[in-house]
This record gives sequence, structure tokens and C-alpha cells, in this order.
Amino acid sequence: MIYSLIIVICLVVFIFAGAFFAKKQYEQLILWLRRDATREEKPHLTGRWKEITDYVERLLKQRNQENQHTIDQLNKLLGAIQVSPNGVLLLDKDHKIEWCNDTAAKLFHLDRELDKQQYITNLIRMPEFVDYIESQQYQQPLKLTQGIDEKKLMLQLHPYDEGRLLLLVNDITQIERIEKMRRNFVADVSHEIRTPLAVLNGFIETMQNLPLSEEERSRYLDLMYQQGRRMQSLVSDLLTLARLEDSTPPPMDQWIASDAILDHTKNTVQELSAGHHTITIHADAKALIAGNESELISAVANIAVNAVRYTKEGGCIEISFLLVDGEGVFRVKDTGQGIPAQHIKNLTQRFYRIDKSRSRETGGTGLGLSIVKHVLSRHGGHLDIESVEGKGSIFSLLFPSQRIKNIN
Repeated sequence: MIYSLIIVICLVVFIFAGAFFAKKQYEQLILWLRRDATREEKPHLTGRWKEITDYVERLLKQRNQENQHTIDQLNKLLGAIQVSPNGVLLLDKDHKIEWCNDTAAKLFHLDRELDKQQYITNLIRMPEFVDYIESQQYQQPLKLTQGIDEKKLMLQLHPYDEGRLLLLVNDITQIERIEKMRRNFVADVSHEIRTPLAVLNGFIETMQNLPLSEEERSRYLDLMYQQGRRMQSLVSDLLTLARLEDSTPPPMDQWIASDAILDHTKNTVQELSAGHHTITIHADAKALIAGNESELISAVANIAVNAVRYTKEGGCIEISFLLVDGEGVFRVKDTGQGIPAQHIKNLTQRFYRIDKSRSRETGGTGLGLSIVKHVLSRHGGHLDIESVEGKGSIFSLLFPSQRIKNIN
């Protein structure tokens, strides 16, 4: 009997001890989980409790790896958006800024940290933008003109995630400028071609409907030929400009002698002048110039031809080549009518003329100096113009030292 009682007591003590030990291990497990199982050291448990902690630890490591992979992918995505040339802003349901990239911050003059959680309409106060964001009609983009420099912005809102908004913004200033230039260019070309076409049509109609003497017919045909040549020159110059804008950069390993360019220019201007001007050609130095031969010859010849056209009979034209601080300089000096100071900065614009009637009389298309500017720009050079009205002009075509090889 006593032995049975001892056995029962031992069993009860064993059960309570086991229960107490299990409770302690359970409490250690719960405490580990509550504190942060990923950071705290795993408790030293035994039996099934150890199996449970090992299993939980494996699950937590797997979850952390998945979370880290997601975070890495998100950071890569945000990094890509960060370097995007387009501005990106994320707005919450109340139109407060949650995040923006550097491009958007720059375009709207925002501070990415200080302006976070600020109302976008408090930072972009333009009435058209406020109306746009409050209209909730985001199918079409909105164009804005911003700042004293009149920067053109194109922006559009895209709803997502039950009330949030994605704002995309692009700087279209350059696109708008190019489009305006294109429209003006088309208008200028149309205007330039319209005049000779009208003259040709008038002469053709006259010759068809009126009895003309042989002398009158010959004179009309001569005038028609002149207008046809004028249109031909215009189209040729337009094609030259298009080719310059679209072609690859000029080579650095093809060389043309400065003397060859001067000789070609001399032949061109002497033929055009027909002995009506005093033309002087000289070189203070000899050099090789790296680049496109036909473009270089065309640029210098264009300037020299203009000198002939705008210098009265008996005037002097001096064409020279020299080296200045390593740069190669073709210089064309004339005793022509000169250029008013206010016109000099605009001379290289397409179809820009000081005296339109004078230019047309001399056969100019208004594109010559624009072609020269493009050639020089492609070769890393620039055009310098000095002129005194009534006394003449000096045009200098300067080429950088890296394209010049002195052969004196």
C-alpha cells in the first residue's frame, strides 16, 4: 500500500515537473517570438519545443529573405525612376506628396525631404493646375508655362490604389522650340518659293495670252530662267542644310591643305567678280585641316562669294589664312557696304536678310551663312564678324587647334 502511494506521488510530481518544465519552455518560446525572433538569440529548448523553435526560425529566415528580395526589387525600381528624365510624383488620397524623383523636384523647385507630405496645390499654385487636379478628369495631359524663362511642361495625372495619384511631368521646352522653328522654317520656305513661282506663272500666262515681239519674248524667257535658277539655288541650299544636320561628324583623320581651300575660293570669286573687284589671296601660314573637304571649301567660298555680292565694283576683297594661338583662321575682308551692328547677331539665322531686295538681286537665298555656321559647328569652330556700316566687313572662320596641323 505504501509502495503504491509512493509510486502515485512520484507520478504526480513527475507530471507536475514536466508541466512546469513545459510551461517554462513555452514562456521562453513566446518571449522569443514577442521580442523579435529574427534578432534575439534562439532559446535553448529541448524535445518538441526545440523542433518548434527550429521550424519557426526556418520560416522567419525564409520570410526575411523574401522580404529582402522584395525590398531590393523595389529599390531597383525606385532607382530606375530616380534617374528617369521624366518627373514622377506619388500623391496620397489628400493630394499630399508621398515621394518624388530628382527630376520632378528640379522641374517644380521642390525639396524632396522638406516638401514630403505637403499639399501639391500649395507648392504648384498655377490656377490651371489646381483646376486640373480638382476636376478629376485626367484623360488628357496639361501643358504649363512656368517661370520667367517660360519653361514648357507637359504633365498628366494617373489614378491608382483607390484614390492615390501618379503625376508624370516632362520638360517639353526644347520640343516646343524645335516645333516652332519647324513651323517658321516651313513658312519661310513657302514664302521664298512662292515669289519666284508667282513670277514664273505670270510670265508664262503673259506669253500664252499676249502677242509678243521676239525681243519681249527673249527678255521674259531670261527673267523666267533667273527665277528658275533662284528656286534651284534655294532647293540646293536647303538640301545642303538637311545633309549637314543629318550626316555623321566630320573625320579627324582626313586632311586638306589650307592652300587648296584658298585656291578653290580664288577661282570661285574671280569667276563671280569677272574683273570688277580687286581680289587679293595670301597665306601667312600653311596648315592641314582635319575634316570634310567639301564642307570646308563650301564654308570659305560662301563667305567670299558674299563679299563679292555686297561689294560695289572697284572695291577690294582680301582672302587670307593665318594661324592664331594654334587655331586656323580663314579671313575674308571687304570694302563693301558693311553691316549695321544690330543685325550682326542674327546673320546666321535661316532666311535672315538685312536688305531683302538687295539679297534677291544678287542671287542670295538667305541660307549661306546658316550653312557656314553648321559647317563650323560640326568642325568645332566658330564664326567671328566685324563690320562698320559703310566701310566694310571682316568675316573670320576659326577652326580649333586639334584640327590644325602646322606644315610651315
